Amino acid sequence: MSTRGKRSESTQTSTDPPRSKGAKRVKEDEANRTLVWFRRDFRLHDHMALARASASTPASQSHLLALYLISPEEWIDHDEAPIKVDFWLRALPILRKDFAALHIPLIIRTLDRAKGQHADVILDVCKQYRISAVHWNREYEVDELARDASVQQLLQTHDRQVYQHHDQCIVPPGQVLTKAGTTSKVYSSFRNSWYTVVARNPSLLKESRFPRANEPSALRELHEAFEDGHIPESLDQFPLAESARERARRDFPVGEEEAKKRLHAFIQKKMGMYGENRSSLALQGTSILSPYLHSGMVSARSCIREAKEANGNRLEGGMAGAVNWMAEVVWRDFFRHILVAHPKVSRNQPFKAEFTRFPWASDSGDRSFQAWTQGRTGYPIVDASMRCLNTTGWLHNRSRMVVASFLCKDLLVDWRKGERYFMQHLLDGDLASNNGNWQWVAASGTDSQPFFRIFNPARQSQRFDPDGAFIREWVKELRDCPKEDIHAPSASIAQRLKYPEPIVDHSKARDRALKAFQQMRSAS
Repeated sequence: MSTRGKRSESTQTSTDPPRSKGAKRVKEDEANRTLVWFRRDFRLHDHMALARASASTPASQSHLLALYLISPEEWIDHDEAPIKVDFWLRALPILRKDFAALHIPLIIRTLDRAKGQHADVILDVCKQYRISAVHWNREYEVDELARDASVQQLLQTHDRQVYQHHDQCIVPPGQVLTKAGTTSKVYSSFRNSWYTVVARNPSLLKESRFPRANEPSALRELHEAFEDGHIPESLDQFPLAESARERARRDFPVGEEEAKKRLHAFIQKKMGMYGENRSSLALQGTSILSPYLHSGMVSARSCIREAKEANGNRLEGGMAGAVNWMAEVVWRDFFRHILVAHPKVSRNQPFKAEFTRFPWASDSGDRSFQAWTQGRTGYPIVDASMRCLNTTGWLHNRSRMVVASFLCKDLLVDWRKGERYFMQHLLDGDLASNNGNWQWVAASGTDSQPFFRIFNPARQSQRFDPDGAFIREWVKELRDCPKEDIHAPSASIAQRLKYPEPIVDHSKARDRALKAFQQMRSAS
């Protein structure tokens, strides 16, 4: 299981990046070019590292290059989903083409740990193309921080400048604090402070400059770099059925232009009714931008900035749908700030220490867990949601909460098994948000729902899928089930339609969960 997520070493904003300590300037006749290392940031617009690197590269004296590292072993370690890896691989040709239009080469390298780590490969690129400075956007997970520190150390040893920039969060971690100087553990408090920080620092929402094109001479001087590195269509380590691949390409086209189109369409057509429609499973009332945000095809700044403009340049007040949606984007910052301030949450540890003593099912519910993963629990809303996830790689937030509550509380399966399964299947699987949301539902996390709040699957279904449209779409056995029975089919109907009977009685499971919670409390 992934254990990423550690405290960031700096809270300095990326608009004023620090120069690597101890790094010496490389003589211009030896190296004078600039490299931007891309990771989960597949875009050219509003890209902090790219903008700063471009601004620091004299057009008439030097050239800008970009680098992307395909890292299968690292992605396996981090439980990256095959459908997500496919998403990234599909994005690379578009990114390379967009760069080429600016006379900027995108170099692609595939890592093999037996032959070298990230640091070794990046240094080789620096030597090959006379790179004197390297820029990248910070990532806050523990493995990524260690990786980046290793890269920085080696580059500095070889007299290369290194610049790291804050880009994933709108407000950098460490800058939204309580009066006591700590990161707030309560979302509402964090959000209010976040609004205050953004209001006082409007530059946080300012769009980063689009990179300047290299001089045409780059086409001649860097001709090898423009074709340096093969982009595979797939990786053997991440097998994906052709039907799933075709569906993903239809449902989730790649690229920042697609992300922009979705953002604009949502703001113009759906944001006004977001508050009313966001929890409906049958309506597409959400933006479905999460895959594009996670992979950096659109920045969170752009989302807030454009929604704010559509709301009369207000973060609070005005259009309720806009306010509600912007608050959801702030959740993304919140979970990243929590990950930085409390790294234990991504090390298989609950935020609340008492939950280390929670009496989960002795075998962590192996049979129950398998039924849950396969969408064969006998609870239509749970089964429809899991089958949707397994087929598309995406799941509505309401469904995520329902299936998480069912796993942790009805089945008493350790939330960490569900968290990992989500990461292995979600197109938008994001460590900070995924961990934060699972711990929220399990009641072990920061600002989590009370443990005694246990979703009743049938009631959730009746409320958010009243006609059973979502259920019928994903549970084929129930397509002919009468509306009055769709949310909780009787034993006779289930048998006739060859649909599994419930694997647990919800009422009894609820009582069992509450007793387990009291047992944990008593042991404290």
